[in-house]
Amino acid sequence: MLGVIGQAGGRLFWQLHGVMRLLLLLVLLAGVGVAALAWRLGQAPLVLPWLAAEITAAANRQIAPLRLELGEAALAWEGFQGGIDRPLDIRATDLAIFDAEG
Repeated sequence: MLGVIGQAGGRLFWQLHGVMRLLLLLVLLAGVGVAALAWRLGQAPLVLPWLAAEITAAANRQIAPLRLELGEAALAWEGFQGGIDRPLDIRATDLAIFDAEG
């Protein structure tokens, strides 16, 4: 009887071991991804065309009958300056707001 319980416990151990290895790999990959994004944002703002479209659509729903046009939106980070972590910024350029007459 104990042999069967021992075998089942051993299988459970190795299954949990595999799950924990997978979770560790996912955490490691997420950390590498965040580090790569931080490095990229440290080089220059990251232009995101889909973000400009989303901001424009959301703003136009809120300010109707006015209409917003947005040239581009970029994600920017000033990095660590003077030991202080700066927040992520969304930088919008070429903004124009039009009324019903244009």
